[in-house]
Amino acid sequence: MAGRGGRLRHAGLVCLALALAMPAAAQTITRAQMDLLGSLDTRMDQMKQGEVSLDIGAGTILITRLGPMASKVHPIVPYLSLRYHDWLAWDENELRVNIIRPDSGAGGSGWRAGPMVKVDIGRGRFGALALKALPAIGLTPEVGAFASYTIGPARIRLNARTAVSDAGHGGSTIELNLRSGLYENGGFGLAAETEATWVSGRYMRAFYGVNTSQANARLPAFMPGGGFKDVSVSVMGQYHFNPRWSLIGVTQYVHLLGDAADSPLTTRRGSLNRLNFGSFVVYTF
Repeated sequence: MAGRGGRLRHAGLVCLALALAMPAAAQTITRAQMDLLGSLDTRMDQMKQGEVSLDIGAGTILITRLGPMASKVHPIVPYLSLRYHDWLAWDENELRVNIIRPDSGAGGSGWRAGPMVKVDIGRGRFGALALKALPAIGLTPEVGAFASYTIGPARIRLNARTAVSDAGHGGSTIELNLRSGLYENGGFGLAAETEATWVSGRYMRAFYGVNTSQANARLPAFMPGGGFKDVSVSVMGQYHFNPRWSLIGVTQYVHLLGDAADSPLTTRRGSLNRLNFGSFVVYTF
């Protein structure tokens, strides 16, 4: 018991240190990076059998826009994932608490539901001259709830959140995702996830709108409404070299929908489609 408590305290101290560092680190992490990081976890929530699991690591992400081809490499990106029993999960910028959970405990099929908190990463200022008038969007704390159902290697989850202040985007988000383990043999596991995201009009206007004072010859005014923002498909693989060290790889395709797709920020300066790649070295406590 003493050894287990020592490991738990060690994991908690490391997690606290990383949490204190996250606000500064978040300023260098793009939204595309955070979307990709949110898809990582080949072992799945219900497959984590231990009382506590803390994964920390770092890796490289390649963000590629399809259409007007543009790519950017982010060479050092932090990775963090924490599970405690079957009631708390923390992935990067998202915290969930399982108030409802199955009697079978961690690894069991059934319903899980409870409150959740997330920090939307926002958006930095654009460098292009035509986009200089568009403001940066700051970090946005969001609160809400989730419900998920797990059966075997598959899980479906619904997340609903809204901003708690006028800072940042100030809107609301609903996400529906389906994830399943596909293959597991020895130290290797493969999983896939598909997700659809709906956002409120306030959220859409913050990220994809252009008001009359921001418009110019290259960027016409555009006032979007709420609706589905995007769909994505991710495939993740993880190889464990030993019980502590592992390598994670992920490929993610994102397609914009609705007013997000129709915005001049997308049609004139961006792309409907994005293909992202990432690889991470991870240490598990």
